[in-house]
Amino acid sequence: MKKGDHIRVKNGTNDPDFKGKDLSGYTGYIESISSDDYVEILWDKSILETFDAKFMKKCDRNNLDYTRIFLTIDEIEVIDDEPK
Repeated sequence: MKKGDHIRVKNGTNDPDFKGKDLSGYTGYIESISSDDYVEILWDKSILETFDAKFMKKCDRNNLDYTRIFLTIDEIEVIDDEPK
């Protein structure tokens, strides 16, 4: 995995900041990878468009950036952008 890779969140992965929010299938791009195997992910436009105003306000109140997230390497997989 490297910066710029297109990723998908693995099934069964929950948002670390919001209990019960299932992130299975969410897609984005790797922005950075830390030495302790955390990955900063920038969500795809299609994912950002699914976030409603209530969720975005909740993020703002908690000083969270809803356009990105940190997950572990084990919670994501690189996907192929090439058409099959």
